[in-house]
Amino acid sequence: MLSASFNHHAPSNTRQRTPSDAPTLRFLYVAAAALVLSFSAQAAAQDTARKEESPAFVGKLPGDAKWSVARDLAAVVPVGDAAGDSGLMIGPLVRVGFQATKNLELGMRGGYLYGLDKDIGGGTVTALSSVPIVATVRWFFVREAVGPYASLDAGVNLLRRRYRTTSESNVLDLDFHASENHWAPMATFGAGAVLSRRYPIDLRAQVSALDLHTIAVGAAAGFPIYF
Repeated sequence: MLSASFNHHAPSNTRQRTPSDAPTLRFLYVAAAALVLSFSAQAAAQDTARKEESPAFVGKLPGDAKWSVARDLAAVVPVGDAAGDSGLMIGPLVRVGFQATKNLELGMRGGYLYGLDKDIGGGTVTALSSVPIVATVRWFFVREAVGPYASLDAGVNLLRRRYRTTSESNVLDLDFHASENHWAPMATFGAGAVLSRRYPIDLRAQVSALDLHTIAVGAAAGFPIYF
């Protein structure tokens, strides 16, 4: 009897779940899920940032280094009065650049452009080849060494004109007052963009004065290495 009486009057520690507990539990579940998603998104963002802040290939990122070396492939076509002097001129260029300020880059560029034959009639073809050696200035409008820019190159150019008859395999040594191979002043105005810090692919459109009489338009693409 004493045991039965004790069990009858002992307080219960178990509370029955009421309908009012359901919103609270749903809130806790939603809060926990949101917290997990937040941590996952933050981790993904940090991983993406680490990838963006590391070079895709070699060297440093643009803006993290003062010096760069770029290898370009350029193609230009003479226009206007010079359109009949040569076909497409294509070849490699090498540029060394120094980031003087956030927006200003100074450098030197050189290379070789080989001209394809252009038929000028009468069984004769002609072509131009160019060896430019120029100083370069680039102004970046938005970010240091990345994004859109305008460029100006000025220097000298070794311009070679060659003639060949279709009936002969040799290059004729025609004497045009020693102007077949001559040095001339040249200048190039360009507009382009470096696509991103991680993939600093350089694309440029340009207009060049190969000498005082020869204008050519074209484009170039390159990939610089920063160090």
